[in-house]
Amino acid sequence: MKRFSNIKYFFGIYLVFFCTIFINASRVVIGDDLCEEEVSYIQKRMPFVQKHLEKFIGNRIGNKEYPKISFCLSGGGYRSMISCLGFMLAVEKIGLLSATTYMSALSGSSWLLIPFLARIFSGEIGSFEEYNFKLRELVNNHFFNPFSLKIKAIEKILKEKHKLRGKVELVDFWGALLTERLMGDIGENSGFDLSFKQIRTLLREGRRFPFPLFSASMAHQFPYHWLEVSPFAVYNDLLFLQMGGSIQTKAFGNVFENGYSECLWPEENLGFFMGILGSPYAMSVGDVLNFSLQAILSRLYKFSWLFKFENFFEKLHLYNHRISPTIIPNFSYGMRKAYFKFGSFELIDGGFKFNLPFGPLLRKERSSDIIIVCDASSDACSSGMPELELVKHYAKSRAILLPDFDNPVVDMDNLKIFADNSDFTIPTIIYFSNSIMEPTLEMDYPEEEFNKLTCFMDDLVCENKDLIVAAIKEKICLMNQSV
Repeated sequence: MKRFSNIKYFFGIYLVFFCTIFINASRVVIGDDLCEEEVSYIQKRMPFVQKHLEKFIGNRIGNKEYPKISFCLSGGGYRSMISCLGFMLAVEKIGLLSATTYMSALSGSSWLLIPFLARIFSGEIGSFEEYNFKLRELVNNHFFNPFSLKIKAIEKILKEKHKLRGKVELVDFWGALLTERLMGDIGENSGFDLSFKQIRTLLREGRRFPFPLFSASMAHQFPYHWLEVSPFAVYNDLLFLQMGGSIQTKAFGNVFENGYSECLWPEENLGFFMGILGSPYAMSVGDVLNFSLQAILSRLYKFSWLFKFENFFEKLHLYNHRISPTIIPNFSYGMRKAYFKFGSFELIDGGFKFNLPFGPLLRKERSSDIIIVCDASSDACSSGMPELELVKHYAKSRAILLPDFDNPVVDMDNLKIFADNSDFTIPTIIYFSNSIMEPTLEMDYPEEEFNKLTCFMDDLVCENKDLIVAAIKEKICLMNQSV
């Protein structure tokens, strides 16, 4: 009996140990499938979307096919953050926000959505209209003024990071600064205890908002590849041969080997992600030359030459050295089908690839039928639409069909609509551009400048609601002609 008791005792210890490892372990999921949480969220939201889409267009849809609508919000620092707020204020006001499935952001627009969702979770606000009043207070400040910073809170989080991982990178300082400026008034820990865990909870509890997607660029080789971040999963299609792969967002930054990681480190906070997503400092000589040529070639209507120069810059190794990129463990390390064999990879601002986060929306698993763009890039009003040219080049390299950008069905100064009325599978692109020029590195916005940016985008969208409705109706008609 004593021997049997010992066996039960050791078996119990082994079972506890195994369960602990199993619960804490995170594994790489190979393939392009969306994570279960995203699929579940979209399925639950679609009846809500249909109801509000019917209200928006003024027609009953019933059993007809109807389009998935997505927002694509550009980068561009605080200028983009504030311009995209004006855009979101408008779509909320006219009723389009509730009829949308996804919202994709990078760089400055991620600085809008992440703190917004965090404040929604905290119960402080309930809409973009309410966030409008809060954000205008936060940015009417001297961003780099050390005397207005909560130095002790920043110092504490950096010490904890160093103690945990043995190093502190520039992205940690930058992310802490963004957290303090945009979320420093949330909770007892000045926003530093907030992670995607809170946003996951928010999404599980309701279906109020389009599913959020964020993008950074992987920079270990050129051309750069997207790293896609959602509250639930981090996905990349570069690290695996002819297939994608993902890990849980809560395990991002952990060391993986042979497809597994024991999640011994706490989840990274939201500031760390904001630092990666918007890291304009992490540029190379090649990036600087690219941006300069882009400005010149867009005026000469010969944008295709840029791609030849990019190849030339790559041969000169001008993309190999950059200022303090974020170094993250490679989650495909040691796997047989892994493409990137090194133990880590470099992450930079997604805008270094191009400044419109189309990548996540063009994944066939999401099948966005209408993509509505808010472009607040520094070159948004340049002739030749430089960022859309880069989108076109990206889509062509992936054999993804887009409408003809040379022949818009609506052609206005700050609004263009591109559609292919012969093929319902080609997404309609509704492109709003910001014409209020502010420096990308401008981080202080008095109320007058803040209002100038938000009101421009707000008025632009609201005044053209009828054109958006017409484009949606046309897509519905086309989709159901083909059924």
